[in-house]
Amino acid sequence: MKRKETYNIFVVEDSDVYRTILMEALGRANDNDSQYVLYPFSSGEDCINDLHISPDVVVLDYHLNGNGYESNMNGLMLLRKMKQLWPNVEAIVLSCQKDVSIVKEFVRSGINRYVKKDGPGSATKVKDLVGNIIHAKMVHQRRFRKYATLLILAVITVCAAFAWTFLTK
Repeated sequence: MKRKETYNIFVVEDSDVYRTILMEALGRANDNDSQYVLYPFSSGEDCINDLHISPDVVVLDYHLNGNGYESNMNGLMLLRKMKQLWPNVEAIVLSCQKDVSIVKEFVRSGINRYVKKDGPGSATKVKDLVGNIIHAKMVHQRRFRKYATLLILAVITVCAAFAWTFLTK
């Protein structure tokens, strides 16, 4: 039986409604090859507290309420912090941000995609993008395993050839 790959998906959204819609959409996205473990957060500060979990993908908003924290961390600040700890984390921003300079800062900080928050349809777009990112990760991991296996076999073959050469003298 084929083993399912597990991927950690962080959803950072201060709107309970949007967070619920995203969680439901992503929860339905699991397939035969992958299993998503979803981590919902309502603030950047709450997300920071769980960064010991290695996220594969983060979906985040720009405006995040801080749940009473002194300094409300916005999505851009959170992304930069996450990229320091997990440089390979893939990021999708879901926001209704109209300030182009902020969107440019997100791009400079390493987002993969920006989705305009425009109702439940945007959750479907996010689900599809997460699926594409996970699929690309799976292809990369399979190739890596294949090449690692070939390298190990090559090393074993070379070692066996040397051993045979010295043992038959």
